Amino acid sequence: MGDVHRMSLCRASGLPLAVLAFLLLCAQVVASRAEPAPSEPWTSEPRHGFALHSRLERSPDFERFDYVNPDPVVGGTLRQGSTITFNTTNRMRFPGKAPNELEFVHDTLMVRALDEAASFYGLLAESVEVAPDYATARFTLRAEARWHDGTPVTAEDVAFTFETLRQHGLPLYRTTLEPVEITVEGPRTIRFTAPGAGDWRYLELVATFPIHPAHFWRDRDLSRSTLDVPLGSGPYRVAEFEPNRRVVLERVEDYWGRDLPVTRGLWNFDRLETLYFRDQTVLIEAVKSGYLDIKREINAGYWAKLYDGPALAEGRLVKSTFPDRQGGRLAALVFNLRRPPLDDPRIREALTLAFDGAWTRETLFNGLYEAPGPLYGPTALSAEGSASPAERALLAPFLDDLPAGLLEAPNPPEERATLDRRTRLRRADTLLRDAG
Repeated sequence: MGDVHRMSLCRASGLPLAVLAFLLLCAQVVASRAEPAPSEPWTSEPRHGFALHSRLERSPDFERFDYVNPDPVVGGTLRQGSTITFNTTNRMRFPGKAPNELEFVHDTLMVRALDEAASFYGLLAESVEVAPDYATARFTLRAEARWHDGTPVTAEDVAFTFETLRQHGLPLYRTTLEPVEITVEGPRTIRFTAPGAGDWRYLELVATFPIHPAHFWRDRDLSRSTLDVPLGSGPYRVAEFEPNRRVVLERVEDYWGRDLPVTRGLWNFDRLETLYFRDQTVLIEAVKSGYLDIKREINAGYWAKLYDGPALAEGRLVKSTFPDRQGGRLAALVFNLRRPPLDDPRIREALTLAFDGAWTRETLFNGLYEAPGPLYGPTALSAEGSASPAERALLAPFLDDLPAGLLEAPNPPEERATLDRRTRLRRADTLLRDAG
């Protein structure tokens, strides 16, 4: 995982922008399985959120997320483009691809904090109780939560959503939810129970998957695709809809959750319009011509070569990059340490030495990527320097089985990159020969 940068292009029209784009650099990662330690002591008192790896940084009375503009410009239309077509508006069914824009139509139980490590705060959920071993999670919904037709959001809607995912969702969702018991304890209270201690993987799914209205789907066949305009509870509703041509969302003026800490300062455009294009080349030309307002670019080659022209030279098109403080997303090759030849650490080190990251970044990615950093990036989960005395004491019984130098500060990627290519290849060759 590298220190990635966010890139965006916008027509210089004075529109307020809140966009992210990730440039991903593949890294070779040795993966290990470890269950996280309990994040918070169990208490009968409901909490305003939960953290998987650490303590929540925000108190129950926090006003808004720090990265949100406290005084945003409200109004206007944001017009974007997409080449990702869809064939259904049912986000719970697989196979089927729903429009990405529907994420603004349906609310979730919780919202992930973008500046904390694996921390979630309540949206539909007023409170949550998570057992110290993660085996049980109980959510209580906000009494004021409403669907766009005025119907209250209930625990039955939550149960319906995840029971449907268990039957018709992506294989990942089916596998995750299959062993989880779902119990409606009251009109606004629902409990999820995993079969064993430490099985925390279901928690993020149930906290962040969009909740759907049971009464809307009652007379519809969930096993089939549909292009019916969906009913949601989120900050936007579908205003116009032409399959694979355009989707227009309009802001819900009386959105029930507009004054919550997790939404304050967000959802400021009156309309979000997405137009669909056959390929990226046509879409990019639409941005350069001023037909679209903004585009998130994730292709380094496109970013470096395809946006030049009069619009960019005259300032009508603006290219912007933003440093990503969260470490980006992980795109990796994961070694299966149980199978030869990758069970031999000499083989893995040889592959790492032979991989010319500097040449790859400069030649294939136009110098737009930085050297990979720690697995967890610039977050609180990332280890820095050598192991502390407390860490050394904890690992003392296992030192004989640990690789030499594991507890010392690793050489930074920049230092490894300074080795001459031939020197690295000679060392890799020696390792491969030693490994047979």
